Amino acid sequence: MIAPNLIFIAHQLQFSTTVAILIWARYKYFGAASNTELQASRIYDPVATVHLFLAIWYLLMPTEMNDTALPYTLTLNTAGISLFMWCIISVKDLNFATAGSNDLIITSGPFNIVRHPLYVSYLLIWTSNTLLFNSPTLWITLTFMLAFYLFSAKREEKLLINGKCSREYELYKSKVGMFFPRVTQWKSWILG
Repeated sequence: MIAPNLIFIAHQLQFSTTVAILIWARYKYFGAASNTELQASRIYDPVATVHLFLAIWYLLMPTEMNDTALPYTLTLNTAGISLFMWCIISVKDLNFATAGSNDLIITSGPFNIVRHPLYVSYLLIWTSNTLLFNSPTLWITLTFMLAFYLFSAKREEKLLINGKCSREYELYKSKVGMFFPRVTQWKSWILG
């Protein structure tokens, strides 16, 4: 078994890297192209910032931590940042974050597993911090972000369903789950 201190150090390093990657991607890829997106970012960005800074505070300051959750939160964080980077690599040349263009549907890479893998990646990362520190404020920000992602995903899907690729998107939607892979996908992966 790996010593708890080594797992904690690994978590600190990983979390620091995750924060740097999320901040880099926010300014590199996730600009607000419309007035609606700008308003949404004015709500979302402060909540995400509070969550990140509280998690950093709890990580660096001597606070009570759920030691038994540490290996699981490390796994969740690894899964979240790996999925996030897979998404970025899969769509790096597209203006995918603005949902302003509804004439292109991305169905490859992580988008072949779930329709909104970026939101899933964020939720994995936010959940790992929340479980590790079990702070009421982190639980509140996590709940807010879950609601925000659900609302955003539904809004984006409405744009796509009313766009040029509505038939293709309806077919894609029937095969691929919003935040979780469909059971039929699992069967095809397992049975080939």
